[in-house]
Amino acid sequence: MTQASPRRTTAPPASVHSPRVLGRIAARALWHELTLHPKPGLVSLEDAGAHADMDARTFVRSLFALRPHFGHLAAAGARDAPFATLRELGIRAEAAMLAATGGVNTHRGAIFALGLLVAAAARTQAGGEPLSDASLRVAAGYAASDAIESVLKPVVGRHRPSDGGGPWRFRPFQNDADWHSFPSRCARRDARCNIRRASPP
Repeated sequence: MTQASPRRTTAPPASVHSPRVLGRIAARALWHELTLHPKPGLVSLEDAGAHADMDARTFVRSLFALRPHFGHLAAAGARDAPFATLRELGIRAEAAMLAATGGVNTHRGAIFALGLLVAAAARTQAGGEPLSDASLRVAAGYAASDAIESVLKPVVGRHRPSDGGGPWRFRPFQNDADWHSFPSRCARRDARCNIRRASPP
């Protein structure tokens, strides 16, 4: 009587998305951010928050204008284009956004953040490397931090220090965007990335 060998199991292959699909995913992320409510002081489908120059329709025009540009950034990442190329593509995306919104800045930060993200994802896929759990945790932390920040900024009501008046002025629950200031996002995101890198697998 022969002993049956144990059944070998393999993990399913990771999903591989084309640059065009990655661009659509990025635009879908912007749509989900828009539908999030409540976001005190920020634009949603319910209201324009503290903004007089933009509303949900402005954001929808912007995200549709940006969708192909995120695909271009992903395609550049897949061919390992240098940062100078990504920067030029980002500038073109910004011009498309401003043309669609009549000069209103709706997604300049998202062009930079999501543009680099889709380029990195496409580059990783092109190299045949699966996205690690750590990178997914960093991305989740990035998104969660921004969502929490969007709620906390108007609640805390810290004035922007750029006018020379100092950083320690507070008026909680103000609709005025000048009182929706937090410390540098880049510093917080760098800290989160380093914390996640140091976390055990």
